[in-house]
Amino acid sequence: MVGLRRASPPLAVRLAISWLTNALVLAIVALVLSRVHVTSAGELLAAAAVFGVLNTVLKPLLRFATLPLALLTFGVAWFFVAMLMLVITKSIVGGFEIHGFWTLVAATLIVWAVNLLLDLRRRSAQGGLWARANASARRRGAFGSPPRSGECPVPAPRRGTPRARANAPAPRRARGTPGLVRMVRRRAVPGALGTPRARAKLAVSTQREEADVRHDSRAAGQAART
Repeated sequence: MVGLRRASPPLAVRLAISWLTNALVLAIVALVLSRVHVTSAGELLAAAAVFGVLNTVLKPLLRFATLPLALLTFGVAWFFVAMLMLVITKSIVGGFEIHGFWTLVAATLIVWAVNLLLDLRRRSAQGGLWARANASARRRGAFGSPPRSGECPVPAPRRGTPRARANAPAPRRARGTPGLVRMVRRRAVPGALGTPRARAKLAVSTQREEADVRHDSRAAGQAART
């Protein structure tokens, strides 16, 4: 049985989502900071595209190059790398302007905070969706997680199959078996079985119990062989 797996969206969909997310982040920066100006919606989309390409291509390279410095400064160097992405974006896109160093610092902090909130929101939404799908699959009787490689779920044997009969426990000893009869004989009150009629009844009962035991033994052996 195939387990549930998270479906990944196509590359074009992921790029479009990243583009719109960057546009939303830069729009929030322009709304919050009075010294950040965007001339039009087209310029905002262009700045979002440039900013996304820089974060995807250039930023990882710069973070790798400044890794020793980031370790010495406890990550402060990477903050300046993020600021550099905004500086390059406003230099390429003429309609996106950031005036002042401290405005650039505040814009970098806002971009970081908004991206963090969006990432947490996306992860919680994916976790809730996966939990609902998993619960629905369990209600239908499916496996909640994909089986490990090389493993195959083994269903429990049904009643009546040869495997179930072979694994069935041996029948319990019925009441009145020869062992119980012998115990009754040993514990019987002296003289209670001394009459011929009592002895005849006991002999007949013993023969019946022994026949039942032999019949049960044969049935258990046939079930084990099949």
